[in-house]
Amino acid sequence: MARPTEDPERFGLAEFFERVQSRAGVDYQVATDGARAVLDTLRESVRAKEYGDTVDQLPQEFWQLTGPRAERLQTRGVGT
Repeated sequence: MARPTEDPERFGLAEFFERVQSRAGVDYQVATDGARAVLDTLRESVRAKEYGDTVDQLPQEFWQLTGPRAERLQTRGVGT
């Protein structure tokens, strides 16, 4: 993970899914499943503290994808 080169833009979970859907050219369900899969993969790829520090920076409404802390998360299968 690298530091951003531009200022972050704030937007909600619904807009996040719309952006994923638009950029990937997929339907809404595939976009939400894909977003969960990416965060699950990130969680499995970095140390728990790094993942926890990352998701703690997300707005609370995003926690339904990630959970509030890495150690409390369960891996989800695609489509669940």
